[in-house]
Amino acid sequence: MDEVALRPGTGGVFVVEAQASSSDGHAAPAPVVLWDRSRDGGFPEIAELKRRVRDVIAPGKPLGHSDASVSSDAADAAVLSDAADAAVPPEAR
Repeated sequence: MDEVALRPGTGGVFVVEAQASSSDGHAAPAPVVLWDRSRDGGFPEIAELKRRVRDVIAPGKPLGHSDASVSSDAADAAVLSDAADAAVPPEAR
């Protein structure tokens, strides 16, 4: 990664982009939008934003505890979903 920059905007704009640099002398590819407040609904959780940045600039590289937090959040959601299903009688499903 060559740069991390904050550019002021107006009107509540919050967009995170990543652009790969070209090491072979060719033009760099267009930036990839990682997060857009209007598209993705608000501001990202830091673990989600780190995962999206990693997926573009270093796919396959582990994020350590951030990866564990994302997967444990998903596991917690699955457990809650299963518990909610179990609380509903089968005839009401």
